[in-house]
Amino acid sequence: AGTGKLCPKGWHVPTKDEWIALGTTLGGDVNAGGLLKEAGLEHWKSPNTDATNESGFTALPGGVRMTNGAFNFIGENTYWWSSTESGTHAYGSYVTYDSAALNSGTLNPKEGGLSVRCIKDSK
Repeated sequence: AGTGKLCPKGWHVPTKDEWIALGTTLGGDVNAGGLLKEAGLEHWKSPNTDATNESGFTALPGGVRMTNGAFNFIGENTYWWSSTESGTHAYGSYVTYDSAALNSGTLNPKEGGLSVRCIKDSK
């Protein structure tokens, strides 16, 4: 995800530290996921715990593409790449339908697929 080719000019794939900063800015990882998730059950599986979208981020449950090509967790979870690598994996963040947390760590192998959220470069 850190190739520089995924986002338009003036934007980039966030680093691990930028994802951590987002959680901190939203009051901590324990509740940050709820502030990021689209509210309601139009796209999310019930109960979509504490989803308010107060941040305006509107996280949607895109799931994950496994290394064998199968798609899993659509409607339940969403996972985002960061540009920070960790060997054959990359660091990422995710939210789930049954928690208000913004989770993070070393996720799917790079051969799999996660969503990407671009952020505007600072001036």
